[in-house]
Amino acid sequence: MADKLGTPYLQKALNQMLTNHIRDTLPSLRTKLQAEVLSMEKEVEEYKKFKPGDPAMKTKAMLTLVQTYSLEFERRIEGGGTSDGAASQELSGGAKISRIFHERFPFELVKLETDEKQMRREISYEIKNQLGVRVGLFTPDLAFEEIVKRQIKKLLQPSLKCVDMVSTELGAVVQTCSEGMAKYPRLRDETERVLSTQLREQEQACKQHVSPCLLHHSLSLSLSLSVFHLTSLAVCIPPYLSVCMCCGPQLKLMVEIELSYMNTNHPDFIGFDRASKTKQGGTRTASHQLIRKGWLSIPVSLIKGSTREYWFVLSSDSLTWYKDNEEKEQKYSLRLEDMRVRDIEAGRFSIGKKHVFALFYTTGKNVYKDKDQLEMVAQSEEEVENWKASLLRAGVYPQSDSSSRIDSGEQDSIDPQLERQVETIRNLVDSYFSIVSKNIRDSVPRASYCMINMHHVSLPQLKEYISKDLLAMIYAAGDQSEMMEESQEATLRREDMIHMYHTCNEALSLIRDVTSKTLHTPLPPPVQYDDQSDSHPPPPRSRPNPPAPSRPTRPTPGRSPVPPAINNDRPHVPRRPSANPGPGGTRPAPPPPRPSVPQRPH
Repeated sequence: MADKLGTPYLQKALNQMLTNHIRDTLPSLRTKLQAEVLSMEKEVEEYKKFKPGDPAMKTKAMLTLVQTYSLEFERRIEGGGTSDGAASQELSGGAKISRIFHERFPFELVKLETDEKQMRREISYEIKNQLGVRVGLFTPDLAFEEIVKRQIKKLLQPSLKCVDMVSTELGAVVQTCSEGMAKYPRLRDETERVLSTQLREQEQACKQHVSPCLLHHSLSLSLSLSVFHLTSLAVCIPPYLSVCMCCGPQLKLMVEIELSYMNTNHPDFIGFDRASKTKQGGTRTASHQLIRKGWLSIPVSLIKGSTREYWFVLSSDSLTWYKDNEEKEQKYSLRLEDMRVRDIEAGRFSIGKKHVFALFYTTGKNVYKDKDQLEMVAQSEEEVENWKASLLRAGVYPQSDSSSRIDSGEQDSIDPQLERQVETIRNLVDSYFSIVSKNIRDSVPRASYCMINMHHVSLPQLKEYISKDLLAMIYAAGDQSEMMEESQEATLRREDMIHMYHTCNEALSLIRDVTSKTLHTPLPPPVQYDDQSDSHPPPPRSRPNPPAPSRPTRPTPGRSPVPPAINNDRPHVPRRPSANPGPGGTRPAPPPPRPSVPQRPH
């Protein structure tokens, strides 16, 4: 008993409890430390072999980084994911460029749609200008060439914009791939500078091949077409030439030779004969097809500026909106004939800074209920542009001031022969321009891809260019020793990683020592009570109070005392008689009335 008392025994028991707790906690801690060590082993081994002052090591590191950069650039452009696993988080550079080719660029071309009345008025003016004072019996073909040249020149800006967007995405890919060189900031900056300069040169070369000859009005239609297609091919060149001769001087010469005349024998061109027989109205409606779906809001209160969101469905002949995207409860439907679109100023009608556009009928009738225009609210300017482009595809053109200013007297006085000539040239322009637009949609992405393939080579050769020419440019830029200097953050990270690795190994050795040199000794069991009554003794009972002693009662005058009841169990306690009993001796007499005291006069 004496061995289990006192401070030494308490100290021994507490130490054993601590040892048991440590041994119980060690397995999970050892597992975590081993996982940390395994994750750091590969990187620490590279750090141990790395010698900052070794020139051969710096050269090897530079070659490795450039090769990694080449592979990463190829994956981001050609597909196949990325090395950092971010492929599922956002679109890669190649996917964004593909979206520019197949979504943004066609959208820019659709925005070039011309108002039908304005086009016919220009054709009639051009026919009259070509005839001069003469009265022509036949339709002048020069009028057709001039009108088509004007339409083709309008394609220049969307094509250049497509090149700009592709160049921007390529610049973003260059910067993203260079993040792997963050350990060497000077090498990263030099790599970005070299590739950005190369991209700018190719962008300017691509634009110079597209723009110069289109600006000369003296060239014929065929030469204008050929120069515009310097980035690809035009109607007459076989398609395979666009891959091997894109954007080069030889292509320019080939285009000038092959397209020195107007190819009116193209299989898709209707020709004068079919154009004169084709009867086509002023408004050309497409077959019923679905164009776009999406959420838009309609203002419901002009005072409060509140809006309500609906699900809109745009087809080639109608605009319908529903309560939700399930398209079960239809709210309203509009016909698109004689309809135009216009922009609404920001902040008008208390709508705030949201983006608003409106639809209205040129005939002046109400669009929706008693409103002469239907205002729709979008969440961004890009969404507004996308809806306007979709409306253009459905034949709803933007409001134009020039198209509304029509000389009614001159239009009413048009003669039937001129009207037939306008109709013929209009059909020719429509047919030929559809061919040109189709080729532009196909050729501009090819030209932009030529910019991706620097020096007009294929992508495997581009990979070779980055791995060889990029190294040559970097070597020529300056001292490689200074360029391969580590950043301060990388140096601190390397030192911290090595220190953490050694610390984890020391902790594992300590855990092994504790496990091998200590034993788990069970502690004595705690004291247990036999039953609940022993552990919780009942409270002591309270003693009963003794009965109060009885006091004798005084007899009441005029009343005989009542004999007490016989009770052997307890003594009788007589009752005290009440004072001043009334008549009969049962109730006390009421007190006499108090005399009234007269009040003192005021």
